[in-house]
Amino acid sequence: MSHSRTAHEAVIIAILQDDKVLLHKRKNTGWMAGWYDVPSGHVNPGEAISDAAIREAYEEAGISINSSDLQLVHISQADTDKTYTYFIFKVEKWTGKPKLNEPELAEALEFYELDNLPDHIPLYTKAGLQSLGSKEVTFSYFDADKF
Repeated sequence: MSHSRTAHEAVIIAILQDDKVLLHKRKNTGWMAGWYDVPSGHVNPGEAISDAAIREAYEEAGISINSSDLQLVHISQADTDKTYTYFIFKVEKWTGKPKLNEPELAEALEFYELDNLPDHIPLYTKAGLQSLGSKEVTFSYFDADKF
């Protein structure tokens, strides 16, 4: 399979409450519809990854996060038809009540037990969720054969 080596960056925000993580079910996105995921999205040109994480958490879940409350826990590279680098953040402190702000793109926004997650979570998100307890940033790589 030939790949475009153009780099694409995305942020993934694991919003935690006790031993639960906030997930929504993707729809109408053109990528992994019907799968569960945490709030996430592309990094815009000229945007810092921390700013993208803060923006996406607000756009998708209606919560506000201070940059000092973002903890980078995992970086994942995925080579499918494009090369993506995912920056996965852990967040345990925020303001606002989580709500589904983009019902045209997601449904069923709710907290799920970390030890009892639904099936169909993207590999790069799973890798990040498995790294939540690590004291160091962890890394993973997935090629097109894994998707």
